[in-house]
Amino acid sequence: MRRLCVYTIFDHKTNRPVTTGILLDDKIIVKEMYRPGAGKLLVDIYKIRDIVAAAILSAVKDGIEIVASDFKSHITAFNLPLHVDYPVYDMHMSPIISSGSMQQDAADIRKILQRFKTQKLKEYQRILANADVVYKDLQDTGLIVGYCNRKPIYGHTVTGRSKTSGFNIQGLSTNDQVWNKATSPDNVLLHFDWICADIRIAALLSGDEKLLASFDHSDPYTILMDEINSGSGEKLTRDEAKTFLLKSINSMDYTSDALTKTYPGLGDWIRRCDVRLLSQDGYLETILKRRFKLSNCKNKLAVLNAVMQGSVAHAMQLVIRKAWELFGAGLITEIHDCLVISCARDPKIIDNVISQMTKIMLHPFDGILSSNPSFPLKVNIGTRWAKWKHLRTYR
Repeated sequence: MRRLCVYTIFDHKTNRPVTTGILLDDKIIVKEMYRPGAGKLLVDIYKIRDIVAAAILSAVKDGIEIVASDFKSHITAFNLPLHVDYPVYDMHMSPIISSGSMQQDAADIRKILQRFKTQKLKEYQRILANADVVYKDLQDTGLIVGYCNRKPIYGHTVTGRSKTSGFNIQGLSTNDQVWNKATSPDNVLLHFDWICADIRIAALLSGDEKLLASFDHSDPYTILMDEINSGSGEKLTRDEAKTFLLKSINSMDYTSDALTKTYPGLGDWIRRCDVRLLSQDGYLETILKRRFKLSNCKNKLAVLNAVMQGSVAHAMQLVIRKAWELFGAGLITEIHDCLVISCARDPKIIDNVISQMTKIMLHPFDGILSSNPSFPLKVNIGTRWAKWKHLRTYR
């Protein structure tokens, strides 16, 4: 299959494209853009921008797969329309810093494009690129808080989970009203929050039957609390049980009571991960087969955490794209394991939004994984930020 490869070196301060290159059918074009001190005319930069944009849109029209890295920045740099079904795969590479030399930057881009040409593509890379379009739209739309315009800048951590710079919505108080230019301050906010998403992923990856079943009517922390407290003088709280389980996982202590008595399948999986990471090519894979190598991480725990966090990132990238396609600007933001939707204070509209969103978030891997696992979630409602009233739990 034909493949269009695109790579751009961006200025790390302004995020403007310094040098860009495209490869199609063994033909490589590398062009200078906003290189400091180069004295390039804006009209010439715009011509290059339009050439790259035309190549990408032509590939879309002709059904040619596109390979890039940091697709969100490319959407901005080349003024690409958002509402296009891009057959693009985002390689999610660590950005290359410009060397300051036109010749060296061009040589680096040529090497990357040749690598992109033969790279085996994976489903999670397509999912990431499609989510990048949504994050770009959220960034452009911005938020209105207290009648002031705010601009969160969305990016990704190494594992693929979202992060924001600039304005941080998590710092808002429960007295703040939040909306955007396409919604109304009179709307209500619907808050869709996965229950223990990281542990749900751990249950799926480990296949621990007891841990999987803990989500059917309760949650893993409450089950652990009840088991420890049963027939014991100890009376742990749920938060203490949560801390105990998370410490056991985050220290990879598969000999702890939490991972030998309550969730032995999880403990055995962590033990096998430990052994796997000590092998010659030590790596672990997310639920969609993204590899995290020990050689690229700080330690074994960082790899285990990356696999769990990366798997949740896959799930969120899938659901945020579907939510955006359904509700457009009604999608206010994504934070960790939850999405927030703004809608009119009409019971019928509220019920409709909840019905559609729960279908999406209960089964984030629908059409991707044959097992189609469920992700239990809580639905909350509020008129002020983070001042939520619980409506219902869906399993």
